Amino acid sequence: MNALRRIVDALIARLTSARLAVAVGEPLFRLFGFRGKGPLRIEEVKSVLIVRLDHIGDVVLMTSLIREFRRGLPDADITLVVPPVVKELFDPCPYVDEVLAFDPRLTGHLPLMQRHWRALVLAARHLWRKRIELAILPRFSRDIYHGLFVAYFSGATWRAAYEQPRDDAAARADFYRLISHGFQGREGIRHEVLRNMEFLEHLGMEPADSKLELWIREEDLDRLTEVLSARGIAPEPFVAVAPGAGERKKTWPIERYCTLMPALLERLGMPIVVVGDSSEWSLGEQMAAVDRHHVFNLCGLLTLRSLVLLFDRCVLFVGNDSGPKHVAAARGTPIVEISLHPATAPAHHAKSPERFGAWGVARKVSRPRRPVPPCTETCASFEAHCIRSVSVRDVMTAVDSLIQEESLEPGPMPWGPLDSTGCSG
Repeated sequence: MNALRRIVDALIARLTSARLAVAVGEPLFRLFGFRGKGPLRIEEVKSVLIVRLDHIGDVVLMTSLIREFRRGLPDADITLVVPPVVKELFDPCPYVDEVLAFDPRLTGHLPLMQRHWRALVLAARHLWRKRIELAILPRFSRDIYHGLFVAYFSGATWRAAYEQPRDDAAARADFYRLISHGFQGREGIRHEVLRNMEFLEHLGMEPADSKLELWIREEDLDRLTEVLSARGIAPEPFVAVAPGAGERKKTWPIERYCTLMPALLERLGMPIVVVGDSSEWSLGEQMAAVDRHHVFNLCGLLTLRSLVLLFDRCVLFVGNDSGPKHVAAARGTPIVEISLHPATAPAHHAKSPERFGAWGVARKVSRPRRPVPPCTETCASFEAHCIRSVSVRDVMTAVDSLIQEESLEPGPMPWGPLDSTGCSG
């Protein structure tokens, strides 16, 4: 039985490999004229594909790259491929000609084969007619979502990406089967936004500005106004709090958020809006139960673009390392991030605020002083673990420091006494 399983696993690995994709795809692409010859001259490129299949925050950190690409190639046709949950944010983007959604999640039987098949179908339906000349995957880490296959199946003449980790020989071999130009990142710890700018430099472009930006439409204001009115919330300055995150271990305990609510209300004298997706509704309800007059649960009620407009009315964001944190930062909202990554942990790690912290705004990070055993470097748990060593006092210290540095205007509570001091239920 074990021998049969090994044979099946080997067959599946071969059927989902870069080697097979190239063995079948390369002759066909060359036959139909998809593969040009000669060196890449970036100033002559007329059609571009940008692939980024990560979570909301990672894609938001790429907005400056998209703008600078358009600045460098004002006449090129630029297509962007992102996950479905992110597509809404980029539909109004003035720097791309088309935004396509591709779901990189693994589902069903033979999930890798299904994902690669979906990538091929996406290319056949939407990309081959464009005759893509350059496809890029500006992800400075392992290609866990197989965006390289989307780039390869696009038929692009040139396909550029950051190199895979050097200690993984098989991944590097597959990388160079799918990619024509592999770039090594410069030495040292750099924020992901700077890695994006560096990627443009590798291509021969000269990025001028790393500032992030997001875009909205008129109906997004209507949606925000409708939600606030339905909840009886006046359109005034808010404090935004986001208790959710993409991983359980990145989530600060909800009971501490509930304890934090009265302290924030008293310190800043502004209503609090709790933001997140529909799966975080119950967290928002626990926090709103602290004081129904001053804490409002908006989890799952706003579109991503109406959330962008909400952050324009927020004087402060407090929350975990999450997509809303990066959305808020892209709109200039000061950030207090509650991070699981200990102060003594390696700064090059994927959970490090030095790499993935809020960009371009005033920010403070509340984080564990050191790993909590049995963790030895960063947090190795699947559940909230090291982040539990961050206290409410730690977060309020960061809030107070940011208030002083940014001259935020805290004031006395104008609405009367608080209803509660902790979570209900």
